[in-house]
Amino acid sequence: MQYLSEVYFDNEKDQVNRIISIQENCCYVINMKKRNAMPFIIEREIMNQNFVIGLYTEMDDPFNLPYTDDGIPKKTLDQRNLDWIFVTEWCIPKMSELLKKETRGKCISSIAEQSGYNVAKIKALLSRYWQRGMIKNALLPDWLYSGGSGKEKKGTKKSGRKRNIDLSGIQSSGIIITDVVKNQIISAYKKYYLSANKFTILDTYNLFLRDFYSDHVITKKNEYKLKNENQRPSYSQFRYYFEKIRDQNQEISLRESSKKYELTNRELTANSQSETFGIGSRFQIDATIADVYLVSSLHRDKPIGRPVVYGVIDVYSRMITGLYVGLEGPSALGATGALANMISNKVEFCKEFGIIISEEDWPCNHIPAIIIADRGEFMGHFPEGIINNFNITIENTRPYRGDMKGIVERKFGTINGKIKRQLPGAIMKEYRERGDVDYRLKANLDLHAFTEVMIELVLENNRMIMSKYETSRDMRINEVVPRPIDLWNYSIKAGTSQLRKADKKGFLLSLLPKAKGTVTRKGIKFTGLHYTSKLSIKEQWFVKKKRKIDIIYDPRNMKNIYIPLKNNDYEICYLISDQAQYGQDFFEEIAYSSELENELIREGRKKEPEINVNTMERIAKIVKKAENQKKNTISVNGKISKSKTLKNIRKNRSEEKAFNRNIEAFNLENDNDLKRGQGKVFSYFNKKEVVAKDDYLLNILEKIQNEDKGNDENE
Repeated sequence: MQYLSEVYFDNEKDQVNRIISIQENCCYVINMKKRNAMPFIIEREIMNQNFVIGLYTEMDDPFNLPYTDDGIPKKTLDQRNLDWIFVTEWCIPKMSELLKKETRGKCISSIAEQSGYNVAKIKALLSRYWQRGMIKNALLPDWLYSGGSGKEKKGTKKSGRKRNIDLSGIQSSGIIITDVVKNQIISAYKKYYLSANKFTILDTYNLFLRDFYSDHVITKKNEYKLKNENQRPSYSQFRYYFEKIRDQNQEISLRESSKKYELTNRELTANSQSETFGIGSRFQIDATIADVYLVSSLHRDKPIGRPVVYGVIDVYSRMITGLYVGLEGPSALGATGALANMISNKVEFCKEFGIIISEEDWPCNHIPAIIIADRGEFMGHFPEGIINNFNITIENTRPYRGDMKGIVERKFGTINGKIKRQLPGAIMKEYRERGDVDYRLKANLDLHAFTEVMIELVLENNRMIMSKYETSRDMRINEVVPRPIDLWNYSIKAGTSQLRKADKKGFLLSLLPKAKGTVTRKGIKFTGLHYTSKLSIKEQWFVKKKRKIDIIYDPRNMKNIYIPLKNNDYEICYLISDQAQYGQDFFEEIAYSSELENELIREGRKKEPEINVNTMERIAKIVKKAENQKKNTISVNGKISKSKTLKNIRKNRSEEKAFNRNIEAFNLENDNDLKRGQGKVFSYFNKKEVVAKDDYLLNILEKIQNEDKGNDENE
């Protein structure tokens, strides 16, 4: 079976091709290496035979990689977004004509005439769009990493082509667009274009000239006199910077109405088409809290509340393509679990729970063209990665409009009803009356067992006939039974499938949150933890200057973090050995612990100045007391010369040593405790007195004697 956007190697022609469209009897493919290549057609039967005999070999998609917008210059992103708008507005609606060789040329000419783009530019964009996977990031310019990345070029000469020579034979030079001029353009854009008056760009330019490049002449007509052409920006210059600063979402909201913006023009709802043509056209995702209480797998007598169930369902066939059962959510983490399961092999997934199935029972491990979701977790930055890297359009429903994704809500409502009828711990009614048994006390299923139940219900759903499903005329001719599995297989056979394969690791990396880590001498620091990796050690990151780097992490498991690399690969980082104990903690737990530690340190440091001041004061008193004692001694004994003072250091040391020994000696005679200053002084050289005491004391005295001899030698 072939998939949309699949890449394969043609061994006979020695070229890499991509499947860009699958029809009932044929496929359209494109050479990925040829510059400005156009599609050509291959019969599906011939393609299948070539795969079987080994003439075609499946390959990994070289462009199916997790780009992140954070590392791409704004200029490059702006160019990509402009080209993407052109492709979605002008090319995708006419894709059937553009694919066919006999109608392609006429269609491109028509688009060029209406859009203002030249034919060569359109062909280049189409070729790049098809060759690189028909995703938004396919339109990233090839000069992504060339020149001054993200830096505006400044100079003393006006950039761009020279202006035309007028009828008088004079060529005007124009002006340089400085920061002052840019701020003037921004001001005009906000004041006039983002208004309910709906001024055109040309109107905005004229008002811009009136405000900043004219003189108000007081005459009978009260007119404005514009400055000379050499003293004002041209319309082309204005339009160029206007396009750089414009925000189309904001324009719709302010120029039209916030309601129209929310309904049809939000960035994540680029396609409002509700009709589906085959499996993979649209998936719906939804979360529900199951009406059953579960118990802890560690303590079976302790309830843990109700689980969250995320489901992903194909609108065309009603096949459930993704499932997540857990305690996360409804949240981005729960949605991540469902989307990860969506592209996972279901045979392996069921095997983890002791359920044996075949590939034909649940053949779902693909990505769709569109995902319809709530306005919750899919409204923020969470889905940006899969939008840009995998060309999945996210359609968010309007507030309080669950009917816009009624298929998945109705399906899981039916499943929830079966749960309530069969499982212990289920909520049978919304409010308990006096005397009713608390359903929480009846709970005995843990999360693993409940997941098994959900898998069985999903497998049942995939084989059940849908009485209210409206079959098409072609389905009736082909005697298709309206069951999800039959509709799924029919769509594949009919060539209407929009399913695509995706690299699981790249897909998951596109879903996981991104942050900044710091390279320090101790490792890569993130949330107070330090990580290392093979690449960082090899390139000696930790001996260089401290710097920030982009990282990707899974909040549920902080054992590893991931560094996106320039070639769109990634480096796995591991916790350093003395911090491995935190590997199983959640991101929130580690972040809280780190913040708590910092707060305790901040509170503790508030007292440090007072401690330092008091310590310094006590030291000063000790020094002062010592100074006074020395002065008193000198006043009693008289002052001696410097030479005599320094000459007697060894003698003074011996006297002080003998005095201290009497004070420091331990007394073990009457008490087991070691008491200093109360011991009997024995002669070092008369060991007979000591023998009668204790062999242990004898050993101590011998040790002291030997140490004393060593000290005398050092002096």
